[in-house]
Amino acid sequence: PYIAYHLPGARVVPIILHRGVTVAEARRLAGALATRIGPGAVLIGSVDFSHYLPRAEAAARDRETLAAIGCRDWDTLLAMGNDHLDSPATVAVVFMAMAAAGAGEPELVAHANSGDLVGSDGVETTSYLVFQFRRVLR
Repeated sequence: PYIAYHLPGARVVPIILHRGVTVAEARRLAGALATRIGPGAVLIGSVDFSHYLPRAEAAARDRETLAAIGCRDWDTLLAMGNDHLDSPATVAVVFMAMAAAGAGEPELVAHANSGDLVGSDGVETTSYLVFQFRRVLR
Protein backbone atom coordinates (compact mmCIF):
# COMPACT_ATOMS: atom_id res chain seq x y z
CA PRO A 1 0.00 0.00 0.00
CA TYR A 2 2.88 2.44 0.65
CA ILE A 3 4.25 1.97 -2.84
CA ALA A 4 0.80 2.34 -4.41
CA TYR A 5 0.20 5.52 -2.42
CA HIS A 6 3.58 7.20 -2.93
CA LEU A 7 4.38 5.83 -6.39
CA PRO A 8 1.05 5.36 -8.16
CA GLY A 9 1.40 3.33 -11.32
CA ALA A 10 4.72 1.83 -10.24
CA ARG A 11 5.60 -1.59 -11.54
CA VAL A 12 6.79 -3.90 -8.77
CA VAL A 13 9.15 -6.80 -9.35
CA PRO A 14 9.36 -8.86 -6.15
CA ILE A 15 12.51 -10.88 -5.53
CA ILE A 16 12.64 -13.38 -2.68
CA LEU A 17 16.05 -14.62 -1.58
CA HIS A 18 16.68 -17.88 0.25
CA ARG A 19 18.98 -18.25 3.24
CA GLY A 20 21.79 -20.02 1.36
CA VAL A 21 22.74 -17.17 -1.00
CA THR A 22 26.52 -16.92 -1.43
CA VAL A 23 28.50 -13.70 -1.74
CA ALA A 24 29.14 -14.53 -5.42
CA GLU A 25 25.42 -15.03 -6.09
CA ALA A 26 24.59 -11.80 -4.25
CA ARG A 27 27.15 -9.91 -6.36
CA ARG A 28 25.71 -11.30 -9.61
CA LEU A 29 22.16 -10.31 -8.67
CA ALA A 30 23.34 -6.91 -7.43
CA GLY A 31 25.17 -6.29 -10.70
CA ALA A 32 22.05 -7.12 -12.70
CA LEU A 33 19.91 -4.84 -10.51
CA ALA A 34 22.45 -2.00 -10.68
CA THR A 35 22.00 -1.79 -14.46
CA ARG A 36 18.29 -1.10 -13.89
CA ILE A 37 18.69 1.60 -11.25
CA GLY A 38 18.17 4.93 -12.94
CA PRO A 39 15.79 7.87 -13.06
CA GLY A 40 12.43 6.84 -11.67
CA ALA A 41 13.65 3.53 -10.26
CA VAL A 42 13.40 2.63 -6.58
CA LEU A 43 15.07 -0.38 -4.99
CA ILE A 44 13.53 -1.46 -1.69
CA GLY A 45 14.76 -4.22 0.59
CA SER A 46 12.25 -5.12 3.28
CA VAL A 47 13.93 -6.97 6.15
CA ASP A 48 13.21 -7.36 9.85
CA PHE A 49 16.32 -7.31 11.99
CA SER A 50 16.78 -9.04 15.39
CA HIS A 51 13.87 -11.25 16.45
CA TYR A 52 12.39 -12.54 19.71
CA LEU A 53 15.01 -10.99 22.02
CA PRO A 54 14.81 -8.74 25.07
CA ARG A 55 15.46 -5.11 24.15
CA ALA A 56 19.08 -4.98 25.44
CA GLU A 57 20.03 -8.20 23.66
CA ALA A 58 18.35 -6.98 20.47
CA ALA A 59 20.39 -3.78 20.65
CA ALA A 60 23.60 -5.83 20.97
CA ARG A 61 22.69 -7.98 17.95
CA ASP A 62 21.79 -4.87 15.96
CA ARG A 63 25.22 -3.39 16.73
CA GLU A 64 26.86 -6.58 15.42
CA THR A 65 24.74 -6.45 12.27
CA LEU A 66 25.48 -2.77 11.73
CA ALA A 67 29.21 -3.46 12.16
CA ALA A 68 29.12 -6.17 9.46
CA ILE A 69 27.15 -3.88 7.14
CA GLY A 70 29.43 -0.92 7.88
CA CYS A 71 32.59 -2.76 6.88
CA ARG A 72 30.83 -4.64 4.07
CA ASP A 73 31.68 -7.99 5.65
CA TRP A 74 29.21 -9.92 3.51
CA ASP A 75 30.48 -13.35 4.60
CA THR A 76 29.69 -12.53 8.24
CA LEU A 77 26.37 -10.92 7.36
CA LEU A 78 25.24 -13.86 5.21
CA ALA A 79 26.02 -16.26 8.07
CA MET A 80 23.76 -14.40 10.52
CA GLY A 81 20.44 -15.89 11.62
CA ASN A 82 17.09 -14.54 12.84
CA ASP A 83 18.60 -13.25 16.07
CA HIS A 84 20.34 -10.70 13.81
CA LEU A 85 18.09 -10.34 10.73
CA ASP A 86 15.68 -12.42 8.69
CA SER A 87 17.16 -11.93 5.22
CA PRO A 88 20.87 -11.13 5.23
CA ALA A 89 21.01 -11.77 1.48
CA THR A 90 18.51 -8.97 0.84
CA VAL A 91 20.60 -6.47 2.76
CA ALA A 92 23.80 -7.57 1.01
CA VAL A 93 22.22 -7.40 -2.45
CA VAL A 94 20.68 -3.95 -1.89
CA PHE A 95 23.94 -2.50 -0.55
CA MET A 96 25.98 -4.10 -3.35
CA ALA A 97 23.55 -2.95 -6.05
CA MET A 98 23.44 0.60 -4.76
CA ALA A 99 27.25 0.75 -4.58
CA ALA A 100 27.50 -0.60 -8.15
CA ALA A 101 24.98 2.03 -9.28
CA GLY A 102 27.10 4.80 -7.72
CA ALA A 103 24.65 5.71 -4.96
CA GLY A 104 27.34 6.60 -2.43
CA GLU A 105 27.23 5.84 1.26
CA PRO A 106 23.93 4.86 2.87
CA GLU A 107 22.44 6.92 5.66
CA LEU A 108 20.86 5.20 8.66
CA VAL A 109 17.71 7.29 9.15
CA ALA A 110 15.88 5.23 11.79
CA HIS A 111 16.59 2.44 14.25
CA ALA A 112 14.04 1.13 16.73
CA ASN A 113 12.50 -2.08 17.95
CA SER A 114 9.09 -3.12 19.14
CA GLY A 115 10.23 -2.84 22.79
CA ASP A 116 11.06 0.83 22.16
CA LEU A 117 7.70 1.40 20.53
CA VAL A 118 5.69 -0.05 23.42
CA GLY A 119 8.09 1.24 26.11
CA SER A 120 8.82 -2.17 27.61
CA ASP A 121 12.02 -4.10 28.29
CA GLY A 122 10.02 -7.26 28.98
CA VAL A 123 8.65 -7.97 25.51
CA GLU A 124 10.31 -10.00 22.81
CA THR A 125 11.30 -7.54 20.14
CA THR A 126 11.75 -7.18 16.42
CA SER A 127 14.23 -4.51 15.33
CA TYR A 128 13.80 -2.13 12.43
CA LEU A 129 16.54 -0.21 10.68
CA VAL A 130 15.88 2.18 7.83
CA PHE A 131 18.64 3.17 5.42
CA GLN A 132 18.47 5.46 2.46
CA PHE A 133 20.84 5.96 -0.42
CA ARG A 134 21.02 9.14 -2.42
CA ARG A 135 22.48 9.55 -5.81
CA VAL A 136 22.77 12.54 -8.08
CA LEU A 137 21.49 11.49 -11.48
CA ARG A 138 23.26 13.04 -14.40
